[in-house]
Amino acid sequence: MILFSNKPFEKIPIIFGFFIAYIIISAWALHLFNSLFVSYWQILNVFAMIPFFYFIIKKNKWYDIELSNIKKLEIGSIIPSSIIILWICLTLVRIKILPVLGVDGLTMHLLQQMTYFQEGNFYHFPVNFWASGFRPLNGIIWNMFFSTHLQNPDLIEIPQIISWAGLIILSYSIFSELKINRTLSFFGILCIAFSPTILSLSANINLDLITLFFFSGVIYFGIKIQNSQRISILELISFGIFCGALLGARVQGIIIMPLYFSFYCYILHLKNKLTWFNIIIPLIIALCLGSGKYILNYNYYQSPVPLGINKTNSISITNFQINLMQILPHNILERPWSLTNLRSDGWPLNFLIIPFSFFGLFLKRFRSLSFPTYPLFLIGLIFLFISMSSYLLSPIYTPRLWLPFTYASFIYGMHVLAILVKEKKVKYILITFLIFLIFSILLYGGIYRLILSILLATLIIYIYLYKNTLFDQIGKFILLFTCVISIWYATVNIIYDKRSPIFRYKEINHTIKSHTLSKLSKIFNSGSHIGYFNNPSKNERIFLHYLFGEMNDIHARLIFDWNDKINIHALDNLLSKRSYDYIIINENDYPIYKDGLKRFKIDKKFENYFILKDKTKFSIN
Repeated sequence: MILFSNKPFEKIPIIFGFFIAYIIISAWALHLFNSLFVSYWQILNVFAMIPFFYFIIKKNKWYDIELSNIKKLEIGSIIPSSIIILWICLTLVRIKILPVLGVDGLTMHLLQQMTYFQEGNFYHFPVNFWASGFRPLNGIIWNMFFSTHLQNPDLIEIPQIISWAGLIILSYSIFSELKINRTLSFFGILCIAFSPTILSLSANINLDLITLFFFSGVIYFGIKIQNSQRISILELISFGIFCGALLGARVQGIIIMPLYFSFYCYILHLKNKLTWFNIIIPLIIALCLGSGKYILNYNYYQSPVPLGINKTNSISITNFQINLMQILPHNILERPWSLTNLRSDGWPLNFLIIPFSFFGLFLKRFRSLSFPTYPLFLIGLIFLFISMSSYLLSPIYTPRLWLPFTYASFIYGMHVLAILVKEKKVKYILITFLIFLIFSILLYGGIYRLILSILLATLIIYIYLYKNTLFDQIGKFILLFTCVISIWYATVNIIYDKRSPIFRYKEINHTIKSHTLSKLSKIFNSGSHIGYFNNPSKNERIFLHYLFGEMNDIHARLIFDWNDKINIHALDNLLSKRSYDYIIINENDYPIYKDGLKRFKIDKKFENYFILKDKTKFSIN
């Protein structure tokens, strides 16, 4: 569609929206009938293709295909597009030959996904960690949909690269709606897509990138409604779909959606379109698509969100102070790659664009509520303030939770920069660059950053001295510079990111196959129902996925979850919730909980585990 359709960046967001709506609705519909199994979802998807193809045939003019459109492509768009396509290909190779390595992916998202597929519903998930018990489901559902076409978890991370591509397309759609020229748009796209944080998320089974993808859809349709003379029902529905998807993707959606929906009502007021119809349609859609897991949480945990569980997730001035003094300063500008610190981040995204979001605060015309992206920046700031007051996590994990603020600042900064470029305000642009260059060096240092900063500072001064003759070439040079940096970060991500050790794939696969749980999986027959007894007091993350076997044909569960730890002595009640053929328990834990496992008897020992059989199902010799 991008190559051959007229106005593809107006049509693809709508297609994404209805695609997302189908995925969420179909999953919850199967859940309600306790039929959320891979085979049933496959059948439903086949039948869903019938109306889809009918629409294609009936509404073929909507696509407005013209083969001559491809001739309009320029070298300035071909090079960035090629870099994006190359990264997709490299990521697919990496995903194929490497197993899931991220702790969150293995112990939270992947385990949830397989449990739901095996049990056919969302009602209850045995957690490795209390936070995953409350985790909203739309991000998991997005992953689950694509997994219905996979027989094993080798390509389980494919949805992340699809979300990455979707984020790029929707970001470009936002730039098109803001009338940002093509060269500057591709510059912005490369900055957001090849920020090392985003690159790393694009090939790891986390929910952050999916959340950002949904958020970009909310922003696009919000800006489109703001710019439209006449609000169409299609825009209202699409806006509601992305709002609902975001609301149910991560807990941050509960913060963002009320803020953004309030601004949406303000937009309607300014346009004299504040009617019940325009409010109720997107609101009902958003609540229907996004509130399901919160209702389940309330029924099971007596709380829709994990607020107040412990000190790390309680609204507190202390949390805000620690985030402000210790974590936020290290993430104002993304840090440079370090060959010794594999978790460090890059810096072009924050350095090249986000400074202009703060620059925009100094000029009144960029600080008006009628300026489409300024309210978005304010929403990001309020979101950041609430997040910093509510959650206290590690300096590595926290920036992922703050990505909505980063993205809101990115869009606002791009809009401000685009206007400055259009008006040829070279002085403002160069001064902003220099200020943040100096600030970056003082705050972070590092030989790589120092050398690059000196080169950029020299170039900026040269451009300023000869701005009359070089201004028209600045855009092309900046785009070329961003292309080079993007390739550099992509290369470093492949080589040095500890979750992307593509050159050690044989060693890594051998290590995982040698894992105790992987070896245990070979003992059991296909279809065996296994309960893994984890001592709740240890609060360990268990890589239970290894126990599923190569084709996910073993049904494995944790015995305890966060809620069950309140009554860990009531083992008979816990075990009666599920029908287990076997129980696996560490030999050190068995004497402690032996009296609660009366229905089971030791069958054999494997390494440091006892394997217990259900005496009512098997004759024990």
